[in-house]
Amino acid sequence: MLYIAFRVAGYLGFAHLLRYAQEHTPRPLRVMAVNYLVGVLLCLGWALLGGGGRLHSAALAWGAAAGVTYVTSLLFFLPAILSSGIAIAGTGLQLAMVIPVAVSVLHLGETPSLTQAAGLAMAMPSLPMLVLGHSDGLRSGPKRLTPWVGLLFLSSGLSQTAFKEFSHLGLAGERPYFSLTLFAVAALLTLACTGIWERRPQETPAASRGHWLARLWVAGSLLGTLNVGQLWMLLLALAVLPGIVVFPVVACLSVGLNVVVARILWGERPKPIAWVGIALATAAVGLLAG
Repeated sequence: MLYIAFRVAGYLGFAHLLRYAQEHTPRPLRVMAVNYLVGVLLCLGWALLGGGGRLHSAALAWGAAAGVTYVTSLLFFLPAILSSGIAIAGTGLQLAMVIPVAVSVLHLGETPSLTQAAGLAMAMPSLPMLVLGHSDGLRSGPKRLTPWVGLLFLSSGLSQTAFKEFSHLGLAGERPYFSLTLFAVAALLTLACTGIWERRPQETPAASRGHWLARLWVAGSLLGTLNVGQLWMLLLALAVLPGIVVFPVVACLSVGLNVVVARILWGERPKPIAWVGIALATAAVGLLAG
């Protein structure tokens, strides 16, 4: 359970630092590119110093798949935070664990209990409530119905499924290469997106250019460190516990703590329908962890 606790702490730090970077840096995709480049360096050090096992093509393949879905989740997470708030976006992100759990049940033969089956059923109505809801206290103001939380749910679920499938291969010695491939693919894709969407020059912010560049590199480096740390904790947890336990416990703890932190740090106040969706999602993942 210590791995799970560190995973949750890493996720909370990453998510709220990402929200800060989105508000206080003019080009958040560049912050994310730095994040992934730092991840590449850390994973390269892990592979060189940790003595990874024999290089296996399956580790590279699943690492590449995880990298693509990881970046996709990020690209949906940023607008989801703007449109709905991090309390709701974070709930949608964690609720996505029902996808790898369902894969575990259908494909890997992990049989759910009655309470876990009830949790899977309860998760379904919570998603549209999260899509319909948003939080008061957002700087961007109230939003109409947006697809971002739903798209985030799907992409994050696919990403978590890639982690679970890799863990199921039993290639514990290949974790450094899996992680390195993930962050390398993610870095390349983020740099490509940066070149496409943040190509035009922007006005220099009130602070000096050097000031915001320093903020970009500091925020990106901290994000990369947290990102790699929480990924390692997830892989270590999956090495000792089944996915049908790891994903629900992580999600349950992350949802509850994220809502509290969002209220304290950002003053977010979800609408009633969103509160119902958050409550259902929390109950669902709680049942799945039972």
